[in-house]
Amino acid sequence: MRFMNRLLLVAGGLAGVFAVMLTAGVRQGLLALLGIGFGAALQGARFGFTTGWRDYIERRDPQGLW
Repeated sequence: MRFMNRLLLVAGGLAGVFAVMLTAGVRQGLLALLGIGFGAALQGARFGFTTGWRDYIERRDPQGLW
């Protein structure tokens, strides 16, 4: 089930990038692909302003809030 969710997510992302390439050009499509890649990497590393709040709620660890 998890594999299918990821496959659908990747297929949707590629379809979106393809749509951007058709409407705005190849350069903008590649930039969208680069942005999606950086976003996925940062999300996988749990980097962001909400990570401290998430850790506080899930693990009762307020270290990221200080």
